[in-house]
Amino acid sequence: MRIFRLDDYFSGYSLAKTRVSVAEVFVLLLITAVGIVLHFWGLGSAGLHGDEETMAMPVRSIVENGLPLLPSDMFYSRGLSQLYMMAASVIAFGESEWSLRFPSALFGSLLPIVAWLLSRQLLSAPWALMFVAVMTFLPETIEASQTARFYIFYFMIIMLFVWQVHRWGQSLQLRDLMLAALFFLIGLDFQALMIFSLAAFALPMCIDYNPRKFNQGLLGIGLCILAFASHWAFTSAMYEDSTKLINTISDSSPASAHDIGTSFVRYLLPISLLLITAYLAITQTVKHSFAHGISVVALSLAIVFAIVGPVSASFLLLVFGLFLHYRLYGSWQIAGLVVLVVAVCILWQLNNANWDIQAYLRDNTQKMSLWPWIIFLGQFPLASMLFAALIAPIALRFLASEPVPYGVAVFLALVVVPISVISLATWYPPPRYMFGFLPFFILSAFLLLQYWSNEFESRNLGNRRNAVVVIGIVLCVLFIRPFELVRTVNKGCATIANNCLPIPDHRAQAEYMKSLDLEDNIIVIAEDVLQQTYYLGNVDYWLLGKELSAQFVREKQGRYVDIYTGTPTILDGESADAIFGSPTRADLYLIGNPENSYGNRADHLTNGIYESVNRWPHELVYSNENGSAKIWLYPANPEQ
Repeated sequence: MRIFRLDDYFSGYSLAKTRVSVAEVFVLLLITAVGIVLHFWGLGSAGLHGDEETMAMPVRSIVENGLPLLPSDMFYSRGLSQLYMMAASVIAFGESEWSLRFPSALFGSLLPIVAWLLSRQLLSAPWALMFVAVMTFLPETIEASQTARFYIFYFMIIMLFVWQVHRWGQSLQLRDLMLAALFFLIGLDFQALMIFSLAAFALPMCIDYNPRKFNQGLLGIGLCILAFASHWAFTSAMYEDSTKLINTISDSSPASAHDIGTSFVRYLLPISLLLITAYLAITQTVKHSFAHGISVVALSLAIVFAIVGPVSASFLLLVFGLFLHYRLYGSWQIAGLVVLVVAVCILWQLNNANWDIQAYLRDNTQKMSLWPWIIFLGQFPLASMLFAALIAPIALRFLASEPVPYGVAVFLALVVVPISVISLATWYPPPRYMFGFLPFFILSAFLLLQYWSNEFESRNLGNRRNAVVVIGIVLCVLFIRPFELVRTVNKGCATIANNCLPIPDHRAQAEYMKSLDLEDNIIVIAEDVLQQTYYLGNVDYWLLGKELSAQFVREKQGRYVDIYTGTPTILDGESADAIFGSPTRADLYLIGNPENSYGNRADHLTNGIYESVNRWPHELVYSNENGSAKIWLYPANPEQ
């Protein structure tokens, strides 16, 4: 069926030949050797930070009793295969930061090989080796390899998954399809974000299409969704008893008939439009083309979202639909009518909002965030601008109904689609959520460079082709960021968080506390309960504002405790005053969280806690060199 021929929109492309020269192998081995040195450099020199202790505590339990249990007796179900590899490392080398990170560094050392397998399918040798070098020396991958966390495994598995999808696209053998699904399942053990890679099954159809490939692709997607649902059910079952959130009481009173009727009238128009859109999309796609059907869907949904929100989604769909419509027909008549309808819908919504434009924009733009894009592209600002320069002329070619290079398909399927979905799901996602999209953003950049190089070579424009090679080298440097690379290798900063902040020194705080040889009645409170529970064995209280701690605590025997460690949690200023201001208590030590010191500490100690801890007499008894890791002593018998 021609309506599903995605290859109509992309220029003829064939996977790279697998002939490998001795020189290529030598360069690959040289990059790998240097990568091994960097990935193991100072592996145990920094204390645990981030979420490493969340892995370290179940590993300690595995060594002791064979099960990955946290101190609260919660079964930790994420990254199970890595947890047991870490446990084997601890048994072999003894418990230390080095042994906990050894599996990550060991597998991270294989990253050049995995990057080469993927890139050599799609790129010629020089461009593939550039990609391998960037993947090997990327500060983010080096940090991930030196972190007792599952991101380097996820990073490599997702590349192997896309590599295997292309192998299946060539062979159309069910065994290759099943192997791709197996890679997907393995990746789920490390990170549920694997689900965002499913668009990879469309990539082989952007190269060449046949009905068998389409049907098998649907089968592959179905198997992966089944695997995801099973994995999600398993992990949810493990967390079920440990995630009873506080302050989640909902009003369960039945809705009145008036409310139901109002809701029905309010959504009658958009529901009707959705049904009409589905009908038009099916009929028009069959009559015309896949692109025509997509334009119908985009423009119709732009109208729907103009009515029900978010208006940001309406705007993006409108631009995309207009872009595609003009490419197909070179006319703006129908498009102009749609713009008019969208404008009328927005004016209608503004009228319902009493023309409070500020409130309307606030309510209708926070449902489709730009922050995921800002976080992702902001990590490589110069490289992102260069990428935009490479793809801008191609966008104009698409508008002129010309086919575009395959690198655009990789960028759309494995970068644009996932980040767009995340932007609908969350306003400000953790930067690590975008970690798995890095290889495909960088791969698509080199695919575009290869395209321009071949384009200029076919036109006998040698000087321009040489300029493309220079741009490729510059792009490598811009992605690697040599100064940040040096800081990362020397443990000067952590990069996955997207800002290269100094590594927080929880270990030094714990060593100071151990050196005091405290009596049993001394109270120890930590702002980071996980790190200090791992290093000290236990603390008396966890101190964190209710809004931030709510998702990590549950009620147990009349008090709120952390789901991971079972530590009682101080959630507000009143509870803090009861402990800090108790006239009968012994000395109290408050261990600050170095990871919060780079921002405003009051943002984390909310609900009156920050005011409470500053109200009672205290003195700073420990601070590291940069002043981020601090410990305060609150003497017994406090007086206001």
